[in-house]
Amino acid sequence: MSLSPTLHQVCSSDFVHDDFLEAMSGKKPTFGSKSDWTDRAFSRFQLLMDLCRLANQTINATIDRFTMQSIVISNMLSENDFNTQINVTLDQLYRSTVADFRFAVDIQRLFVQIDQPYTGKATESNRYVTNLIIKRNMTYSVNNPQPSQVSFLFTEIYDGNLTLINCGCATNAHCQTSAFMYHDKNLAEDGVYIIPGIVEGCFVINSLLDSTLQCLYPDSECFPILFGRLLEGLTDELRMDSW
Repeated sequence: MSLSPTLHQVCSSDFVHDDFLEAMSGKKPTFGSKSDWTDRAFSRFQLLMDLCRLANQTINATIDRFTMQSIVISNMLSENDFNTQINVTLDQLYRSTVADFRFAVDIQRLFVQIDQPYTGKATESNRYVTNLIIKRNMTYSVNNPQPSQVSFLFTEIYDGNLTLINCGCATNAHCQTSAFMYHDKNLAEDGVYIIPGIVEGCFVINSLLDSTLQCLYPDSECFPILFGRLLEGLTDELRMDSW
């Protein structure tokens, strides 16, 4: 018996290849604003590639264990009974494999939610998702003593107009808003394009798993719009017709 699993179409696309990720890692911000999704897309594609590889490794390991097993019966089975037993076994194999993979991903999401990791300092040009940092007011002099002040800034999410949404990541792991990109260098509100099917969550793993990835399909209406912007500034070897 041989088993030939089929992964998600995205996992066999060029978006999870090392060459594409290498090119994306060297991409500079197009308009100088990290609020633009296309200027932060590398981390999303990197995680997507890691999840595809994890899924493939999980499936291959499961198949290897399954094919090494033997069936021991006391009586000869008819062909119909044999096929029924095999189908039941394969269904259980499928369900357990999916459950194991989902458990591994959920554990990772839980650790990220609990740890609230620091991922970089928020600035005026990077207000889309602010991060957990500690601010210290260390101003002190003999004549004018001031106590040090420590405050925690937890991860928050802004929408396309850079308006803070009413959702705190420290208490709600499901905070999200639509991802967007700018059409022009002026970063004007009327130049904002909401990317269909792509959301921004508290952390990268939330953003990726809660997105539909519909814009990664060449036959979608948003594909040429998104990747026309995404591929700006990359090397000459990367062109739209190669994806």
